[in-house]
Amino acid sequence: MIRVKVYAPGWCSIEALDERGWIDLPEGSTLADVLKQIKMPKFAAKILLAAVNSEKKPLDTVLEDGDMVSFFAMMTGVRNLKFKCLPTYLANQYII
Repeated sequence: MIRVKVYAPGWCSIEALDERGWIDLPEGSTLADVLKQIKMPKFAAKILLAAVNSEKKPLDTVLEDGDMVSFFAMMTGVRNLKFKCLPTYLANQYII
């Protein structure tokens, strides 16, 4: 078993986490396994970026004991810029 610290978004279930945000997972668990444990909706998993120890990682990343997992929106903190992560036809509609 490994223990991983999870900073789950507010709309996810935290039932699998202890009072300090840690979760116990079997050896070989991935970021995708964390998403299942916190019951993240599929649409949210597609628009959020996942990070392990503050580095963006793909969902098939194998976690290690003591890792920190967090999630953030691709568009966080953007002001007065076109969103580079959206297709052009969408970015033109969402200029702040």
